[in-house]
Amino acid sequence: MSAHGSLQVRVDGGDGESAVLSLHGELDLASSRVLQDVLDPLIARRRPSLMTLVLDVAEVTLADVAGLTPVLHVRAVLARRGGSVQLRHASRLLRRLVAVLGLDGELLEDAEPEDAEPEDAATEPPRPEASAPQAQHRAAQ
Repeated sequence: MSAHGSLQVRVDGGDGESAVLSLHGELDLASSRVLQDVLDPLIARRRPSLMTLVLDVAEVTLADVAGLTPVLHVRAVLARRGGSVQLRHASRLLRRLVAVLGLDGELLEDAEPEDAEPEDAATEPPRPEASAPQAQHRAAQ
């Protein structure tokens, strides 16, 4: 397991056509180099057999675009080989980040978690009901 600061990475496989990396902690600018250092040997030209990389991000507690930079790099390398990268068990935050990048159809392996609350419920506060006098006043205007 490779670790630095707030990110730990465990590699399962990587000797054949596929590898699974389990990430634990924060995936941001400060930790992106740790992930890149783990990914570089997996995608090196001397190991062209890697075609599928799965990143299990269930234990990622924070993510930003800078943290995803190594993932986007390895995605480009594997795409040139006809391979792919998938994020497994992504949180709502990570799903939104990937969607903003326009890559949700490519990077997200599984459907949205069933226990996630609807997006509207998480982002909009409840609206107070208008009292009868206020509603009548609005209707009269």
